[in-house]
Amino acid sequence: MKQDSNRQTSVEEFIHAVEQRQKHIREHMQYLTQRRIQFVHRRSDDRRTKCYRRSYRLNQYWNILPSSPIIEVYTKLTPEQLALLARGPKYVPPCQSRFIKKEKKEQLIKQEYQNIMYTITEFFRQHSYSISDKRIQEFSIDLNNLLKRLYTKKLSRKLRIRAKREHKLIISIRRYLRQHQEVILRRTDKSKVFHLGDTDHYHVKVVQHMQETEAYEEITSNISPLTTNL
Repeated sequence: MKQDSNRQTSVEEFIHAVEQRQKHIREHMQYLTQRRIQFVHRRSDDRRTKCYRRSYRLNQYWNILPSSPIIEVYTKLTPEQLALLARGPKYVPPCQSRFIKKEKKEQLIKQEYQNIMYTITEFFRQHSYSISDKRIQEFSIDLNNLLKRLYTKKLSRKLRIRAKREHKLIISIRRYLRQHQEVILRRTDKSKVFHLGDTDHYHVKVVQHMQETEAYEEITSNISPLTTNL
């Protein structure tokens, strides 16, 4: 009987989540059809005084994707920010390494270089290939130079504008989440999309799950008991 009750509760929660998802999509479509988004295309010199503006009315199916975020909390995120989240957790914004500091970029190049060299040398070792030290050294130098060129290569104007725009959107989303602690951004387990929810609601769900499963114990002393068992 307890299993049937838990199953019924899970089914009801799933149906409620589907209904909330459908409601969000309908409201989002109505909102997008009434809003005009201004796209700013700056000149190649990126001067603020000279820019071109164009606008168009959004299609009603714009941004309605299988990877669209599930929103169950009131937010003031702009359509541009929601469009970026709609690309899903697997989306990789292009050329974001261009906006990091020089020291961190050099560290990133070094780490990638070491990973590639380790993978290649392990492959040769496992398959018993004999490679001279001279060839390994030449390949190592060429690989290092190639990575540096790729990380410093000049981007096309179109790609540079896109990378810069998405970088600003990422920064603005992070700033919004820091300023609004009541909104929490997480990745769903099954559908693999972003979920925007209320922090208090998450806490209630965690407590409810702990009570139902009785498989977890809250650590109140900030000291993990596993340290004494390892």
